[in-house]
Amino acid sequence: MWSGCARTASASTKQGGKVLVLGMDGLDPKLLQKLLDAGKMPNFAKLIAKGSFSPLETSMPPQSPVAWSNFISGANPGVHQIYDFVHRDPTTMRPYLSTSRIEDKGKVIPLLPDRVKAPGLDEMYGMPNVSAEQESLRKGDQFWDALNRANVDTVMYRVPATYPPPAANSRLKLITGMGTPDLMGGYGEFTAYFEDLPSQYGDEKSVAGGRLLRLKMKDDVGRSALYGPMNPNFDTDVAHEKDTKKREKDPNYVVPPHQGEMKAEVVVQRDPDRAAVLLSIGSTSVLLNEGEFSEWLPVTLEGKGPYPGASVSAIVRAFLISARPVKIYLTPMNIDPRHPIAPVSTPTNFARDVAESIGASFWTQGIPEDSKALRSNPQVLDNAGFLKAATLLEAERRRQYLRALEDFKSGVLFFYFGQTDQLAHHFWRETDPDHPAYDPEEAKQFGDVIEKTYLDMDECLAEAMKHVDLDKDTLIIMSDHGFSSFRWGFHLNTWLRDNGYLDAPNPFKRSRLKFDDINWGATRAYGVGINGLYINVAGREKNGIVDPKDKRALMEEIAAKLMEVKREGEPAIRRIYFTKDIYPGADDKVAPDMLVGYEANYRASWDTSGGDVPNEGWFEANTEAWSGDHCIAHDVVPGVFLANRPILIDNPSLSDVAPTILGLFDVAPLKNMTGRDMFHPQAQSTGGKPSAPRVE
Repeated sequence: MWSGCARTASASTKQGGKVLVLGMDGLDPKLLQKLLDAGKMPNFAKLIAKGSFSPLETSMPPQSPVAWSNFISGANPGVHQIYDFVHRDPTTMRPYLSTSRIEDKGKVIPLLPDRVKAPGLDEMYGMPNVSAEQESLRKGDQFWDALNRANVDTVMYRVPATYPPPAANSRLKLITGMGTPDLMGGYGEFTAYFEDLPSQYGDEKSVAGGRLLRLKMKDDVGRSALYGPMNPNFDTDVAHEKDTKKREKDPNYVVPPHQGEMKAEVVVQRDPDRAAVLLSIGSTSVLLNEGEFSEWLPVTLEGKGPYPGASVSAIVRAFLISARPVKIYLTPMNIDPRHPIAPVSTPTNFARDVAESIGASFWTQGIPEDSKALRSNPQVLDNAGFLKAATLLEAERRRQYLRALEDFKSGVLFFYFGQTDQLAHHFWRETDPDHPAYDPEEAKQFGDVIEKTYLDMDECLAEAMKHVDLDKDTLIIMSDHGFSSFRWGFHLNTWLRDNGYLDAPNPFKRSRLKFDDINWGATRAYGVGINGLYINVAGREKNGIVDPKDKRALMEEIAAKLMEVKREGEPAIRRIYFTKDIYPGADDKVAPDMLVGYEANYRASWDTSGGDVPNEGWFEANTEAWSGDHCIAHDVVPGVFLANRPILIDNPSLSDVAPTILGLFDVAPLKNMTGRDMFHPQAQSTGGKPSAPRVE
C-alpha cells in the first residue's frame, strides 16, 4: 500500500535529460547581437554555436503581463484574456489591474497601479484589508498542468502574471512574480522620512507609489510612524457615517489622516558626531551609516485607537540617504516569505523553504525595483541610490539562482531575471543622446549600466552550464520582448477630444482632467491602459452611446486618422490593430476594441494609461527616468530565443515556447494552445514574416 502511494520518479525528456529555461525579461536581440559581435558574451556565443539564436515574436501589445501570459498558456490573449496592465470594467467605467483582483467583504475592489491616498471621504474608504481574497484573472490552462499529469517535476521562480499562486499539484513548486502585491495590495508603496520636507506639503505628501512624511527632529531625535493596510476590525460603514455627519455640520471637516490604518512607531536617533542614525521601527532597531541599506527588517503593524486587536507582519529594507538633514527611504512593505499573510508560492511553504535555504528573507513584491521613488517629486532615490538597491536585489536573486541550480536534478526549472528589463527602462536615456532626458555627465557615470547587466546574464549562463549536459539536457534562454527609446508620450485621450470623439467639460479650467471628468453621454471613444482604445458601445459600457452596428466604421475612421498623426513630420503610430481581427476569441467585455502600436521612440503618455485628458497638446517630452520602453508596435521589439537545439520552424513566437517544452517530454499540447513546437520539423510554417501577431 505504501509503495503505491509513493511519489514516482520525475519523467525525463525524449533525450533522457532535463530542461532549464532562463527568462531574461526585456533582453533585446539587437543589443545582444552587438555585444556578441564585440566578443563580450562568450557563454551566449557557446550556446548559440551548439544550437540556435532567433528573434522571438512578442505579444501585441508587448507588455509584460500580456507577453508572459502568452508563455504560460502557449496561446494568445484571445485565450488568456490579458491585454494590458490595466483593464476597465464597462459596467462601472472603473480601471483595474488586469492580472488579479481582490474580493473584500463580497465586493470587488478595483486596484490601480500607483494609487494615491488623499484625505477625502471617497479615498479613505473601500480599500482592501489584509484578509481580502485574491483571484487570478488570467484564463485558460497553464503548461505546467500538462507536465504534472505526465509526472514531470516543475520549479518556477517568479514568472510574471502568476499571482495569486496556482493551485497545488504534486509536481509543481512556484514562487509568484510580477503582479504579486506589497502589503498595501498594489504594485508597491514606499515610505520616506524627510527632515526638510518643503513647507508647502505640510506634514505629509502623497505621490504616485509612495508617501513622504515630515520628520520633526528635536535634540537629534525624531518620531513618526510607518502606516500599513486598513485594520480588518475597522468598521468603515460606522466611520463613514460618523465622518459624514461631521462634514454636514462643518463643511471644512477633513477625515483625520490614516484613520483605521495599522501602523508601527518609527523613532530616529541621529548620531551627533558622525553621519549615522539609529532607526527603530516598532521593536526592531538598526544602525545605519549614510548611504547604507539595511538588511531585511521584520516589522509588526498593529491596529490602534477604537479598533485594536489586529496585527500584521511584513519586512522592509531601510536606506539612509542623508543624516543632515535626515532623509530615510523604506522599501514597500513586502510580504514576509517566512511568515506570509497571503500565499506567495505553491506549495505555500516553498517561499519559506527558499528563504531558509539562502539564510535570509527576500523581495516578494512582484516588481521590486522601485521606479516610483526615482520618479517622485521631490525625488527620493537618485540614480546612484536606485542602482544600489538594484544591486542588492541582484545579489539576493543570484543566491536563490545558485541554490535552485544545485537542487535541479530532473524535470523543468524556470528562473526569471527582471533586471534586464527594469534597468533598461531606467538607464536607456544614458545611451541615447537624442532623448529629452539625456544628460552627458550622467551618461559618463551610468551609460554602461545596461551593458553590464547583459554581461551579468552571461555569467549566469556560465553557472547554468555547470549544471546541465548540453548533449543530453535542453538549455533555453528567452525574453518576452525587446526595447526601444521612449522619447515622447502621446496623449491619446487629448487627441480623441480634439478630434470630436471624446467630450470633457470645460477643459481649460484644469490642466489635467481625470477619467471621471469625461462626459460619457457625448463620448464615442476613449483610451485606458498603455495601448488600449475602446469604443463607448451602447449596451456594453455603462453609458454607451455608439450603436454596435456603427462600431466597425467608427474604428476604421479613428484608425485612419491616427495613422496620420505626426510630430514635426515624424510618424508617431506604426499600426492600429483591431483586437477581434487578430484575436477572435477576445472577450468583448475585457479586451480593448483597438490596440495602438506606436513607432519607436513614442509611447502612450503616463496620463493616457489612467484614462486622463491633459490639455498641453498631443505630445509630451519624456523627461523622466523611465526612458526606455517596449509598449509599442509588436514587430519593433521582438524578444530573443536561444537554445542548444536547432529551431525548425519559421517566425517563432512567445506562444511557441510552452508547446516546445511539452514536446521535449513527448507531452501533447493543451487543447487551447495556439503555439507550435519549435524543435519539431512538422510544425514548420509556410508563410513569410507576419505583419500582425500570428493567430493560429
